[in-house]
Amino acid sequence: MAAAVLLAAANTPWFTVTLRPGGDPIEVGGAAAAPALNGIALAVVACVGALSLAPKVLRWITAAVLALLGIGAGYAASAALADPLGAAERSVSAVSGVAGRESVEALVAAITPTAWPAIAVAGGAMVLLFALGIAVTAGRWPGAARSYGTGTGTAAAAVPAAAAPSDTWDALSRGADPTSAPPPPAHPESAPDASDGPGSRPPLE
Repeated sequence: MAAAVLLAAANTPWFTVTLRPGGDPIEVGGAAAAPALNGIALAVVACVGALSLAPKVLRWITAAVLALLGIGAGYAASAALADPLGAAERSVSAVSGVAGRESVEALVAAITPTAWPAIAVAGGAMVLLFALGIAVTAGRWPGAARSYGTGTGTAAAAVPAAAAPSDTWDALSRGADPTSAPPPPAHPESAPDASDGPGSRPPLE
């Protein structure tokens, strides 16, 4: 949710700049007032997505990264609120063609902030609190289950062994097809029954 708040804040108007004498107002978006905010929001999304697969140590590292991202988002939004002219300077220069802070300041009559810079500060605080919660509870999370095991036991035994190259050449030299299945072993003829021997025949009369 905090990442969604930061993404929304980065793509909405933050300031409305009124130019003198009576020029059209200029809207300054979050991406212009705080250029780092979009990247911070996407990094938060990536970190949250990696948490489900990360082991315990990486969860703590991810929590530290999220804490830094939350502080960065809050700082970027607070800096824009503290210096609205500096946040709006590039947008005003792009529209009016006037460059330089003093020249832009002389051209600007008023700068009115919207609620989105404060919302961005709140989003950064939410990311920071989320990171602290991860750091406290990461050791109690269940480990990621392994979906695949090693092929051992019966499954490994079921795989037939490949024929040696020498066996293949021997079969070719005999005129046999090495790829065909070997013929079934011949059954030995049954030994004659001892009862059928000469000693078992009845005497002639």
